[in-house]
Amino acid sequence: MLLIDDRENPKIINKVVMRMGDAKLDDKGEAQVVRMKSADYRFADWGIEAKEINDLYRSIMGYGRSRTIVDQLRDLEREVENPFLVV
Repeated sequence: MLLIDDRENPKIINKVVMRMGDAKLDDKGEAQVVRMKSADYRFADWGIEAKEINDLYRSIMGYGRSRTIVDQLRDLEREVENPFLVV
């Protein structure tokens, strides 16, 4: 089951759910949109924080953010066994 944070880009959410199926609507669905404390995606014991390059820059600098990338990755490391940052 792939968990997708509900704050992720709606276009990406829709593409993933269309391809994998919505677990809330179909027993065979393999994706579910939920609110997660950390990570944009989770699969088993993997947690993935996905960043576009501009988003990564803003997260590093703290522009328009309540938390920097360091805070986000620290939370991710606490929450999952295998944390990943994907740019």
